Formats: sequence, C-alpha cells, structure tokens
Amino acid sequence: MMIERVAIAVALVAAAGVAAAAPFAPFDLRATGMGGTGVASSKAAAAALFNPAMLSAQKTDHSQFILGVGVHVAGEEELLNKTEAMMERFAALDGTLKLSDLPQIRASAERARVQLQDADGEYIFMGGSVTTAFGMSGAKLGIGVFVTANAYADVVPNISTADVGTLRLVINDIADNQVADDPVTQAVIAAGELHVASTGEATGALVSEAGVSFSHRFEFVSGGNLAVGITPKAVNVATYHYEESLDNFDDAKIDSTTVEKVGQHADVDLGVAYRASADSKWQYGLVARNLADKTYTTVPGRPTGLPLTAARDVTINTQVRIGAARMTDRTTLAFDLDLTESENITPGSNTQFLAVGGEYALTYFQVRGGYRANLVSDSNTDDLLSLGLGLGPVDVSVIGNKQQLGAFLGLGMSW
Repeated sequence: MMIERVAIAVALVAAAGVAAAAPFAPFDLRATGMGGTGVASSKAAAAALFNPAMLSAQKTDHSQFILGVGVHVAGEEELLNKTEAMMERFAALDGTLKLSDLPQIRASAERARVQLQDADGEYIFMGGSVTTAFGMSGAKLGIGVFVTANAYADVVPNISTADVGTLRLVINDIADNQVADDPVTQAVIAAGELHVASTGEATGALVSEAGVSFSHRFEFVSGGNLAVGITPKAVNVATYHYEESLDNFDDAKIDSTTVEKVGQHADVDLGVAYRASADSKWQYGLVARNLADKTYTTVPGRPTGLPLTAARDVTINTQVRIGAARMTDRTTLAFDLDLTESENITPGSNTQFLAVGGEYALTYFQVRGGYRANLVSDSNTDDLLSLGLGLGPVDVSVIGNKQQLGAFLGLGMSW
C-alpha cells in the first residue's frame, strides 16, 4: 500500500532526497513553544543550536541537558488516502474495462477522473527531529555539545492532463454512443487497462549535525558585555528520491537503489550576544550558521517505464539571523529575524522567518507561546502559532495552522 511505502520512506528518511536547503529552524522544546526564537534567548543546552555566544551570555552560570523528539505534518485534504483511493480506482477501472458493460465502464472512468483532478496540486509534507544537547555556561568559557537530526519528506502527485483527457474521452464517447467511431476509446477498452502517465513523487532528506561550541564573554568598562561563540561541527546529508507511475506506486520497492548517502563535510557557526549593562533586561544576538555553504548533487533515479529523473541539489546554505530578548526572573519576550532567505528543503516557497515568542516561568512550571511568519511566502502555509508547556523535567509543545501540525516532546535538566 502507498501509505506503507510512505511510512517506510519516513522511517528510512536517512533515505529521504530533495532540492534546496533547510530553513533556519533548530529544534529545541523551549524555542519551539516560543515561535522558534532563540538567538538572544536560548538557555545553555540550546545555545549551541541557536547561537553559541549565548553560552557565555547567561546572567548566572548553570548547566543543562535536553533530549527531544518531534514530528511535523502538512498536507492538503488527506492526500495519502486520496492517492491510495486513486490506485484502487485504477485497478477497478482496469477490471471494468475488460467488461462489455459500457455504462459501468463510464461510471468507473468518471470516478477515476474526479479523483485525479481533486489530487492535482496537492501535497503532503512530513518532518521529524531528534536532538540531544548539553551546555555548561560560563563567562570565561562556555562549552556545549549536541547531536541533532532533522528529517524531511514529501509526496506530490504529478497529474497528467493526458490521463484526464483520455478518461474524459472515454466517458463522452460512451455517453454519445460513439465508441465505434473513436479509435482511442476502442484501444483503451480493447487493452482492458489505462496506461497511466500520472506519477507519484516522494522526495526527502536527512540532515544530521554533531558539534562542539565554545564561548567567552568580554566585559566593557562602561558596564556592558559582549559574548562571542564558535561551533565547529560535522554535517551529514542523506537523500531519497523516488518517482513512479500512480498505478505502480502502490507496489514500489524502496530498496538500496533508491537510497543514497550524499556525503558529509565540516562546517562552522559563529555568534555574538550583547548586553548594554550587567543589570539590563535586554539582550541582543547575531548568528551566522553554516559558513561552509555546501551543495551536494544527488544521483538521478530511473522509475519503472519513465525517463531518467533529474538530479537534485541539496544545499546547506549560510544563514544569518538577529534576535532581541527582554528577560526577567520569570518572563522572557523574544524576537528573531532572518537576514537571509533560504530555499525550502522540500518543494515550496522559500523561507525568511520573523518569529516572536514569550515565556512565563516558575520553578517547576513554564507556559510559552509564539508566532512565526514567513516574510517571503505568498501563502500562509509557513505562518505558525505555537504553544508550549513545561512541567518539571518534561516539556511539550505544538505548532500549527489550518494546513500544518507539529507535536514535540522532550526532557530537560538544569543545575
């Protein structure tokens, strides 16, 4: 079944391929609940993910460990169920075409045509994240380590106008009693099947990183301070790209020929954080991630009975973000803005995020909220609301809009 194949693709999302680059969206439970902010507001463990300078920008030194997992799904009207229904309809149509009952053939062809047209332009996106990180803040030396993996996969039906036209022709010829006069309709009925030109395409990627962060804070005579940080890291990229005709997609085999580990490279992040005075509630941050700006090209796939699919680029591009945060003992209000535009890891609009978030924190209880807008999107698919809740060592958060939903769960300890 197609859904099973897609599940395999997500489970093997190390086998998952794409074109383009990931948006600026490091995964941390606290940040996720606050709209994705963190450049000037992240805690010790998440500092290595957002801005390594934050390891030395904390007002009080502390250590923190976090472990989190999350999933994110976006789509159009249950595309997977629709696509599975289409494939079942193609199978039923092939059986119906072998019959001599023209009204039954017409009814089956009409249902197949409607399902094809309904699926045109729709998609489903699936993402998953796993992060584990440790941070030990310090004015003279802050140290953080992390391992994170972000998986992206999508399924898109490429609906052929030829399929819709052929089905419409069969429907009209039967309705007008012109089957005997149309060689195309005669050929379809004689063959007993419809050779589908429409395809299903699954693409995705797994981008994993492992890094170590170091930071130091410089004190000014005026009372202000500037923290600087660096994160050398190793980046691994694995891709998956598969395309098959819709009537065969259900039986597609995802094997070693469709899985490709593209490669790995060394990269680096640099960040700064500034506070005007030791007792100032405001802090400002700037970070540049992925300075190596590496691009990989995947090996083209060869679908059954289809032309060789084009190679795709996977880019780990340089991203620059600024942030500001106002922090008190119990509250945090944060603002982040991307200064660079990123292409999406999956087909769709580019991203340049403006994120706003807040937190109210007691000793064993935190409540968070936020909003993230995509400044370069022509739709609302990337504008998300977020909510988060911390209860002792457990953190949960959700993000979503009318077309997307994400849920995240994590554990954290500070001392």
